Amino acid sequence: DCNYLGGSLRVAFTAPLVPSAQRHLFSPPKLKHITGRILQGSSWGGGSTQWVHFVGLEQVGAIELHKGQACVYPVLATAGRIAMDEALDCSFPALRSVSELQIDKASEISGFNALTSVQSLRITSDKLKLSGFRALTQAGGIKLSSSKLASKNWTGSLPALTQLDELDAERLDFFTFKLPKLSRVTGRASVRSSQYTALGLKSLVTVGGSLSVHEDASSPDILYEGPAALERVDGSMDLSVNGGWLNGYKGLKSVGGMLTVSVGGAYPSLDAFAKLETTGGLHIQGSPYEVRGFDKLTTINGPLWINHIDGVTARGGSYVLPALTEVK
Repeated sequence: DCNYLGGSLRVAFTAPLVPSAQRHLFSPPKLKHITGRILQGSSWGGGSTQWVHFVGLEQVGAIELHKGQACVYPVLATAGRIAMDEALDCSFPALRSVSELQIDKASEISGFNALTSVQSLRITSDKLKLSGFRALTQAGGIKLSSSKLASKNWTGSLPALTQLDELDAERLDFFTFKLPKLSRVTGRASVRSSQYTALGLKSLVTVGGSLSVHEDASSPDILYEGPAALERVDGSMDLSVNGGWLNGYKGLKSVGGMLTVSVGGAYPSLDAFAKLETTGGLHIQGSPYEVRGFDKLTTINGPLWINHIDGVTARGGSYVLPALTEVK
């Protein structure tokens, strides 16, 4: 008859009770709220073959799940923290709000389709198929990462996500994984050691903090096309393309801080920032044999550095920065 537990609950065994089958020990139908943490596991490692089925639980402080655990939270709506390690069968179909969600080493995520609010989302996987999170439109910080960059290592999308407080992505192939509706990051955005970033962030319009993009080209002659929708970066912008041609950023009008552009490779070139008017500083480095763009850049509110460039040419023999009138 208990409907409230003001503490934590641990379900664990020193040896499996029924080694050959999974079954639930009991199902508390009236237990709706647990303020502490639920830990279901086993002391011999791996997942337990016995578990508690929380058929009526609606709110919990924290849940920790490990590989082999059954998903036993059909009506859970609110949680403080959920941590999952290879708990691939857990979808949390009724979960609407969670402060912190951490998913490690999953190969497929298809659940969380009722989730509308998350303050911190962290997903780590070397190969992931993601098709869930269909109701998530806004979030706090999101960190997505793989231990190594590989073609098609992530597939799918966060289809409804439009706004984030912070984005941190590392070693992802954005050719097959996308954030198709993300238009605004209110804070910092960082994409490191990834590829085809512009395809994954094609709807991004504003970044309220700094923007850092480190693109690992899949071949030395690849064309890196910056997202055309991006109009404003309020902080600094650090763009590094390791091989290939840097193009695009056709809609970007202002960068509040320092704009650092680094292009490397055998035959790199820079042809971007056609509408850029002001920036807090400009640093072009690397070895591009041709620099174009910057046709409307009039004001640099800080330093101007151009270094490590040999034999620079510009469009039609004109100046590299034809409209520049002031360097502060």
